[in-house]
Amino acid sequence: MGIVSNCGARATNKVLERFNLAGYFEFILSRNDVPYLKPSPKGLKLALKKLCIPARRALFVGDSTNDILAANQVPMPSCFLSCGESRVTGKDGCNASFQISSLSGLANILIQP
Repeated sequence: MGIVSNCGARATNKVLERFNLAGYFEFILSRNDVPYLKPSPKGLKLALKKLCIPARRALFVGDSTNDILAANQVPMPSCFLSCGESRVTGKDGCNASFQISSLSGLANILIQP
């Protein structure tokens, strides 16, 4: 499991520490690690390479339309989290493979046959 963020490394790490999430991810890619931010798919492609998995076996969870646009360009399955950035922008992730309103909704997606 990894993170691909359009935020800088310092800000991303600060948020992860604040919520005691820093140890849950194999890697963190921030705006400091990629030449182009999402909706460019470059960060997601790098994440797949780091995880050594094909795009079809991954699920990218994002809270903005740029997240979903990036996943669609890879292409890879995506899940739109409507309780994040979209609350502020009012934009939805209608092009996502799945939509959830909280991370607990991932259980239903990940357990599918």
